[in-house]
Amino acid sequence: MGLALMTLTSMNRKNPRFLRSALLSALRQRMGGPEGLALSRTSSVSSIQTFLLLSLSPDIGSDLTNSSGSQSWLFVGQAIRMAFDIGLHRAMSARSVPASRLNRRSRVWAACIVLDRWYALYHGQPYTISLEDCDAPGPSPFDDDDEEGGWQNRSKRPYTAHVEMTKLAILIGRVLKTVYLPSGLKYVRREDLLQVEAEIDSWSNSRPISLRFDPDHRNSLEAGVLHALHACIEISFYRVFFPSKSKPPGPDVGFRLDRDRWHSLVQRSASALTWLNDRGEQLLDIWFGTVYAVILRLLPWSKRFGATSTGQGLPLALVGGASASGHGGGARGGAGAGREGGKEQAKFFSPTTRESALIEPHDVQKGGRRGDGEEEEKEGPRGEGQGQRSGLSPGCNG
Repeated sequence: MGLALMTLTSMNRKNPRFLRSALLSALRQRMGGPEGLALSRTSSVSSIQTFLLLSLSPDIGSDLTNSSGSQSWLFVGQAIRMAFDIGLHRAMSARSVPASRLNRRSRVWAACIVLDRWYALYHGQPYTISLEDCDAPGPSPFDDDDEEGGWQNRSKRPYTAHVEMTKLAILIGRVLKTVYLPSGLKYVRREDLLQVEAEIDSWSNSRPISLRFDPDHRNSLEAGVLHALHACIEISFYRVFFPSKSKPPGPDVGFRLDRDRWHSLVQRSASALTWLNDRGEQLLDIWFGTVYAVILRLLPWSKRFGATSTGQGLPLALVGGASASGHGGGARGGAGAGREGGKEQAKFFSPTTRESALIEPHDVQKGGRRGDGEEEEKEGPRGEGQGQRSGLSPGCNG
């Protein structure tokens, strides 16, 4: 796992190319030898973490196998199968297991969900994990030591961003199962669309203050990433209602987009691009999620509507920077958060509750939403993204 982590870190364009080449060569040699064979045959938390790390950058998978970046998707699949094999998707009793071990299990399982959902959106493929089959508790924002020490030391929340990233991943699943089925919008009801819309709003309104994005101030790395990914998910939801040259209009489901909120999404997309241009270049090198969000969602959306809606120029140099390094996928898809934190956290992955309630218990307020659309996309970065075979595709060919 250590070599996989070092290789992933070396993808940053600030590191010398010889270092990246040397680490990739060492990783390729190890994965092709007895250690790689043992890794693929041993289901353990450590093996799952290694495969998740290998999946974070499509370039690592391509360099290891001389195949397309879809190898990263296969790495995630192998990690998920191993997680099922050792029962990470099931709840464990805290009586006989140390809290630190439960923490590690829950945050690794949450990382599987995060990468499963983002790769499904990225490639236009079905996701693997159904939360209805799982009763594992969601990740906790607290440190392992806080869990061990009881409730008296709860000031530190180092894994809060991981918790919110997992909630966003669950939202991706809601979007995919609502508007990206092979049947398209044929069987979608207006009430279903309003429900998803309300859940997206609920996440935005309920996230911790420390993770809320303010375009007029310097934001933390976590706040900036969540801001960009949130806008990406919204665009993925709304884009199906805008016909393109290759996609005829869908059936009329009585869903109308609010102009003001559409304008707000365009502005937030532009602010996310500006932030990524200023502070997020390392994310473009290391995490595929930011590459997807920028090239296939935020940039086309802002480029199409931003000139009239925001009145600002877009930071197009940001895409040039991503390609100039010769690589730019993969990142810590949320690999790091704590364990369950009482009843509320136990509901996080509850199999008896709709996925909408897993994100945040709230009173759904139904109302109109903004519209969006985007330029017709052709293919993902470095030739990735195969798209769905039928129906609407959230992937690169959508």
